[in-house]
Amino acid sequence: MSTRLFKKRRIDEIATSIAHYLPSGNLFAAAFREGTVLRSFIKGLAGEYERAIEQLRILITELDPRTTTLFIAELERNVGIPDGCFDGRGDIETRRLHVQVKMAMMNIQNHLEMIDLAEALGFSIQILHPIDQALLPQQVPFVLQNPKRLRNTIIVKGNNLVPNALPQQVPFVVGKAQEQNILKCVLDKVKPAQSIIIYQNS
Repeated sequence: MSTRLFKKRRIDEIATSIAHYLPSGNLFAAAFREGTVLRSFIKGLAGEYERAIEQLRILITELDPRTTTLFIAELERNVGIPDGCFDGRGDIETRRLHVQVKMAMMNIQNHLEMIDLAEALGFSIQILHPIDQALLPQQVPFVLQNPKRLRNTIIVKGNNLVPNALPQQVPFVVGKAQEQNILKCVLDKVKPAQSIIIYQNS
C-alpha cells in the first residue's frame, strides 16, 4: 500500500515537479538549471518533502498491527491488553499476534471462526457437539450433564489441550501450558452465550 501511495523518488525529480508549479517566464527559468540559487532552494524544499513522505511510509507500516513496532503499546491499550487472557509481555511478534487476536475476537460469529482464531494462536482444533455426535459425556475431563445442557455443550479437541489428561501427548512441548491457558481464555470469551466448553486431547 505504501509503495503505491508514496513511491520513493529522487530529489531531482521532486525538485523538477515543484519547479513546474512556479510561474513561467525568464524570471523563474533558473528553477530548472542546476547550480542556480533558485534551483538549490527548490531542492532544499524537495528534500524536506521527501522526508515528510518517508514519515508517512513509516506511519502506514506502524498503523498496521501486523508490522507495528512504535505503536504496539498504543494498539494494546486500544484493544484492552493487558487483560485476563493477555499480559502484554513477550517479544514484538507475540505482542502483535495478541493484538490481532483481540481484534478478531470482536467479530467472532461461528465455530469456524473460533477454529481460525485457535489456528492463529498455533493450535489445530476440532469443535464437536455431543448432541449431534451421539457422544456420551464419558470423555476426559469427565463432566456430568443432563441432556438439555448437552445442547449447549461444545467439545474442543486438539493436541496438548489437556496436559494432565492420560495418555500424555508426545512430544511434550515446554512452555505450551501458557499458550493453552491463552487459547482456553480466548475461546471461553468468544463462545456463544450459555455454552459450556469441554477440552479434550485428540
